[in-house]
Amino acid sequence: MKKETTIKLLLSVSLAATIITLTACPVKWEFLPDDRNYVWVFCGGNDRLIKINPANAEIVLNIGNFDNIVSMTVEPKDSKLWALDADQKKLYRLSRDGVIEKIIVGFSDPRWVAYNIYDDTVWVADGLSGQVVHLSGEGDLIEKISGFIEVRHLDVDKTQGNVWIADYGGNTLTCLRANGEQILSVEVNTPVSPVVETATNSCWVAEYATGNLYLVKLSGEILRFDMSNPACHQPVMMSYDESSQYIWLIQQDGTLRLVRSDASSEYAITGFGNLTCVSAVYDNLTCWITDTTNDQIIHIGSTGSSIMTVGGYADPQSLAVVNRFGQ
Repeated sequence: MKKETTIKLLLSVSLAATIITLTACPVKWEFLPDDRNYVWVFCGGNDRLIKINPANAEIVLNIGNFDNIVSMTVEPKDSKLWALDADQKKLYRLSRDGVIEKIIVGFSDPRWVAYNIYDDTVWVADGLSGQVVHLSGEGDLIEKISGFIEVRHLDVDKTQGNVWIADYGGNTLTCLRANGEQILSVEVNTPVSPVVETATNSCWVAEYATGNLYLVKLSGEILRFDMSNPACHQPVMMSYDESSQYIWLIQQDGTLRLVRSDASSEYAITGFGNLTCVSAVYDNLTCWITDTTNDQIIHIGSTGSSIMTVGGYADPQSLAVVNRFGQ
């Protein structure tokens, strides 16, 4: 059933690495074996969507005809990929072996997509339309929720199904239940990249203007963390590690941070180019990042050292790791 709802917001190092350069792409597999921790990468320079084996950087899938995939999310139970193309204004669902199963249209300014394992649904942040779009696992429209100004990012609580929405233009962080009912809305200046702390069902969010971090609890309590030492300059994106409860954070200046659950920095690594995306690997406290300046993706270990640097990508813009939450 299609429904539209308007909500009223309640305000209350230098890297030592193995360098691998890509030269050729093998034929697409008909079916992939267990793809736990495999990595999907979108390359904006040639409009290709690639899936790689993290053990050796072998390309197992290479799919074309996309324009600008800005966000991806993976269903943990069967590795289906949801890929959001901002230029085409389309949301694609692909099988684990790269077959396009669904194409969903009807967006205005799509920015972010998140899969909700709690009820097998999908949420899309529709940017300057001021809406979030709730879809079934088959891509059917459940609800459009308006009342926002510019929704850049959102995240879902995998244990309760709550959806946390960062309204960058409206300077608010809003939490909805899985059915779209509002729980709370709080003021956060220029909020970006909310990530849910599953253990407490709270939400971390970064403040782009200041670089500070906030932990917002369902009770409405807000904890503010000053990230000025060392300075956090214009945070771009965060990825929450479900197993360690640490946060990977990339900044506008090309710095990567690993942040503890008390918001203190484990370390900050510099020396990258333009970082556009980070995705945690739940199994081993590592992450993958995209460096568009150097046309490479990098696998970073728990100590901050580079495990693998894969070069030869054409402007890698976004990526997503196949994680197995709760399995």
